[in-house]
Amino acid sequence: MLSSFSLKNKNIVITGASSGIGRACAVCCSQMGARVLLIGRQVEELEKTKKDLHHALNKEKDLSELKSRFVSMASHEFRTPLSTILSSASLLAKYSLTEEQDKRDRHIQRIKSSVNNLTNILNEFLSLGKMEDGMVTAN
Repeated sequence: MLSSFSLKNKNIVITGASSGIGRACAVCCSQMGARVLLIGRQVEELEKTKKDLHHALNKEKDLSELKSRFVSMASHEFRTPLSTILSSASLLAKYSLTEEQDKRDRHIQRIKSSVNNLTNILNEFLSLGKMEDGMVTAN
């Protein structure tokens, strides 16, 4: 659940947490960062709510791990074109003679290609962010 509202580090007491709305509220509050205290009459149903909470927590951990791997991969995807741009720009500075124009042109093309690659990567990130924020819907 994506929301700017946070219950992180808040303590929430959920009465009637053994079923229905109480169970749903417990899971929702937990996903928003709250520590929940469950109160209910039916012990078996409270155990089900507890299992639901553990399941939601495991899903959040998996999502967090996926995000970490994604950021790691993304940083690698950015570093490669940036390194190409930097090395090509450095080489351009060495080719100052007119007869070396073909070498300059080759490095200028590498820079342009790498910038276009970075632009495409950024556009993909922005598209993913919009989808995650619910601004884009899949048909």
